[in-house]
Amino acid sequence: MDSTPDDTLALHAVAMRRIAAALGPSLADADDLAQDVWLAARDAAPPERATMGTWLAGVTRRVAASARRAARRSEEQNGRAQD
Repeated sequence: MDSTPDDTLALHAVAMRRIAAALGPSLADADDLAQDVWLAARDAAPPERATMGTWLAGVTRRVAASARRAARRSEEQNGRAQD
């Protein structure tokens, strides 16, 4: 499996964080989301037809959606536990 070098990701760090900030409810969440994207992207490589920026934006959106689903499940479980 190919991986994305850290220096390539570093070139896109500001854009990743900007997208994460737009998708997250707070700056702290945006930082966490950007770190999760970094980790996910390090272990993968964009398809040959995709630009790095476009691919990272998609990874960021998918990681954000996954985080929202996890938060929603946690809230539902906590609500059921309190009943």
